[in-house]
Amino acid sequence: MKIMKPEFDTFHDLLDYLVCIELRKKKLWEEEIKRLPKGSLFCCERSDGVFYYHCFNGRKVGITRDLDMLYALARKKYLKTITSAQKNNIKRICNILRTGKYINSPMSEGEQLLHYYGKLGLDILRITCNKKQYQWAKGNFSKNQKYPEQLVFKTYSGIKVRSKSEKDIGNALEVNGIPYRYEQEIKLDIGWMKGVSGGTMGAYKTYYPDFTILTFTGEYIIWEHLGRVDLPDYRAHNMEKIAAYRQSGLVFDHSLILTFEHDLRSKSSLARIIETRILPYVD
Repeated sequence: MKIMKPEFDTFHDLLDYLVCIELRKKKLWEEEIKRLPKGSLFCCERSDGVFYYHCFNGRKVGITRDLDMLYALARKKYLKTITSAQKNNIKRICNILRTGKYINSPMSEGEQLLHYYGKLGLDILRITCNKKQYQWAKGNFSKNQKYPEQLVFKTYSGIKVRSKSEKDIGNALEVNGIPYRYEQEIKLDIGWMKGVSGGTMGAYKTYYPDFTILTFTGEYIIWEHLGRVDLPDYRAHNMEKIAAYRQSGLVFDHSLILTFEHDLRSKSSLARIIETRILPYVD
């Protein structure tokens, strides 16, 4: 597994880079909008379901079954919404650079739109990610097959997870256009654990991180949410897993993110983790 290396020496460097990212994204989004179909998407919620229409030149054509057109128009509206908000995003980052204080921002129009689409049942990753990112996130990969009955929560994009907190993390990643895989299998060398949990020199053990996030360099960020640290067996297993991650070169707050229930006490706390620890490293 390729481990992502930290690239920023100071918080100032990080925020400065975020400004550059925002400007680059704005240019790319404006170019993509020109290539997307003309017209707009109209959503109609009825007692017998949700129906979608393509509005263009005064006409309204049903496209509920035309998923390619539906998602192209949904992405167009999303891109137009967030592009218009870029000026405020850049201003906010510059204020942080000037004052040194992180300022929680209210939910943007783009986020509100995506939460709305998600509640309608649309696959948010298909709207927020480019084709390559989406194919990676939704492609085939070896995943955890244990206790499938525990996968009772669904993210906006239909990915099944084991807890409400993981659902919140998944939804937040999807709304921010961050491709991820849930419980993807990785094998780590635990030879250094000789005498611990039966480890032997050269031995490998399989782990299933909660979220594996793809960065723009093709490397990965691992996000583990530790929701049941009140259970002794759970603590012991995760202490071993975290030790294996660290020994393999993952760096806290860069290529390795650890959160607890308290860290997700508010949406702004979750947003700050994503904005400062993930967004600078993804497209």
